[in-house]
Amino acid sequence: MTVITTKPNWLTQTEILYRVVNQPEVKEDFNIKQGDFHFLRGDHRWEIISCAEGMIWITQKNDLKDYVLKSGQALLITNPGLVSIKGLKDSQIQISPTLQTPPYKGKLLSFP
Repeated sequence: MTVITTKPNWLTQTEILYRVVNQPEVKEDFNIKQGDFHFLRGDHRWEIISCAEGMIWITQKNDLKDYVLKSGQALLITNPGLVSIKGLKDSQIQISPTLQTPPYKGKLLSFP
């Protein structure tokens, strides 16, 4: 098991991965129509955006990649700043509470 940090009460990589896969809570739940945008401003690191229905496009500040999520897929936000979500189809989106508390230090997980 690799530890992200040595600070007390911080999560290990295994614990974070478990929470990502088994996240039962929802902070926000909303619908977005095809062609409409929804913006998350501020620091939303370690929150999960999941597409319950439809298809969405996501881009986040300082990330060279864009992401397209289909029904049943999710994305872990890893950068602070603006996150843009566009509905490619009429979609239902859920956003989880944060999985980690600030300050964020250590290495980010890399998923295959």
